[in-house]
Amino acid sequence: MTSVARLIRWRCQIWTLVLLGVRKSTANHMVLAELGRFPLQVHFWQQILRYHHRTIALDSVRLVKLAMVDGFALHQTAVKDNWQHYLGDFLHGHLGQQQLFHNFDIVSVIERAMHQHAFKYFADVQHSSLMLYRTMQPEYKSAEYLSVVKCVSNRRLISRFRTGLRVDTGRWADGVELDRTDRLCLVCKSLGCVEDEQHFVFDCPAYSHIRSQHLDLPLQIRGGVYMGW
Repeated sequence: MTSVARLIRWRCQIWTLVLLGVRKSTANHMVLAELGRFPLQVHFWQQILRYHHRTIALDSVRLVKLAMVDGFALHQTAVKDNWQHYLGDFLHGHLGQQQLFHNFDIVSVIERAMHQHAFKYFADVQHSSLMLYRTMQPEYKSAEYLSVVKCVSNRRLISRFRTGLRVDTGRWADGVELDRTDRLCLVCKSLGCVEDEQHFVFDCPAYSHIRSQHLDLPLQIRGGVYMGW
């Protein structure tokens, strides 16, 4: 069962891409946010914390407990590259103190880790989709269209639009991270415009023939709100 669980957790990262139909270059945290899911690391930390509690509860003469206590001692002195070191940093980040030798509320720690992940998601200003959709969907939960839109192809088109514009997928070029202003539209390069929602829906000349068929479109997007109805 352990091997099966590991395989499922690894494969689920790929299944989310297939479910949404988005590119592999789509940022992981955006894919997770569309589904209202949290990184696998949160689950792994939960397993580590449970192991920590089980080991701390053992008799002091048990070898596994002695080894863990020695590891904690090394972490506090010189060695900074063992799992106890990372556990100490994780607990300090979510409890304000390490508490390596004591029990604590695992549920509370994991909830704080989830809240911290959601906070970082909403605070990210480098992704256009985050700037727009955090206003339209201020809660970290599965996007409503995933359950409302029944047609798979239409649902995937919405997913790609929400997460697949170059302002989001063009974060890197030749191993160098690009600033948001450098993620230009590859369809109309000569204009030097960032491919974000505003440009894709309302401004890009390559889609003007399609846009002319929908004159009831709003004029622009400002701060996550459609303007100009």
